[in-house]
Amino acid sequence: MKNSIGMFDFVKGFSVCIIVIGHLLNQFNLASDTTLSVLEIIPLRILYLCLGYGTMAMFIMISGYGFRKKKVWSCIKQQAGYILKPYILVTIAIAVIFPVVHYLFFRWKAGAIKEMIREVLAFILVVSGESDIVIGEYALYTCGPIWFMIALMNSWIILNMIMQTDNTKMQKILVLIVTVTGLFLSGYGIWPFCFQQSLIFTGYLYAGYRIKKDKLLEKQFSVPQKIAMGICAVIGGAIGRVEMANNIYDLGIFDIIFSGVVGFIMLRISIHINEYSGIIISAVKKVGRYSLWIICIHTVESICFPWYLLTDGSRIHPLPGVFIAIVAKLILISLGFVFIDRTKYFLGKISSRNGD
Repeated sequence: MKNSIGMFDFVKGFSVCIIVIGHLLNQFNLASDTTLSVLEIIPLRILYLCLGYGTMAMFIMISGYGFRKKKVWSCIKQQAGYILKPYILVTIAIAVIFPVVHYLFFRWKAGAIKEMIREVLAFILVVSGESDIVIGEYALYTCGPIWFMIALMNSWIILNMIMQTDNTKMQKILVLIVTVTGLFLSGYGIWPFCFQQSLIFTGYLYAGYRIKKDKLLEKQFSVPQKIAMGICAVIGGAIGRVEMANNIYDLGIFDIIFSGVVGFIMLRISIHINEYSGIIISAVKKVGRYSLWIICIHTVESICFPWYLLTDGSRIHPLPGVFIAIVAKLILISLGFVFIDRTKYFLGKISSRNGD
């Protein structure tokens, strides 16, 4: 199998789609809603839960697959330059768009400004989920899906420091200590700057690194090994629960192991799909190539727009509201993507002219 930058385009695009849909279902409390009868069919429900269960782990392991050791300061500068720029842009976008949208919907200027300040503070402290963090009169909630990028940046820096030793056994011991520490601290609420998630991500990141190092994507596993992985996937999808943003791991360390196994299975399957072409697969690959920016746009639309209003008047059967929300989200994300793509294109032309 050829290692290339584009070999994970499909799986990254697929992951982003699952994340957006999962956030939408959670927003409307539909993951367990009996009105969605299709999810009550046991095989489909297990499939749905497994996909959600392993998607985040898979995304982190993909990042780990491309890990390369650098000098500590070089790694910090690289990660900060790659992640903090879009993060700051999203924060500015929230500060501008949020009060405008909320004033248009609720016609309360003071409330719109107050809620905007609360959101910006959540971005400054990188609050990932439902927290007890209070600053003055502002109870902070979440900075949205973009917290994932900060946690990933932190975990890269942590892993790079661990990898300064060339002793593989010591690497594994240190990664295990860091991951278990993050899991232990997860029981003490949400901390600023995604502290616990950053420690736990280090384990997934190292797993991705080992997948490449040990050539596990090419390895032929025995039947007992495949059965064992299948059992882990079913158990994790059926009774496990992973909500990384809120530091929830119902099965403790087994949730981390099982979700990693599910992510690995999804990774093995998806790289073969990546070899095919077609309208849908090509579209998903394009989403994968621009996954970072799409997560940024998804963060802006999920925080700035009160999507819950679409189902407030249809509690008996919220599917129409969900359908409208999906279409609206796709339109907003597409428009945002076109805007970013065109902006980068024109900035590139200006830069090339100045270079001439």
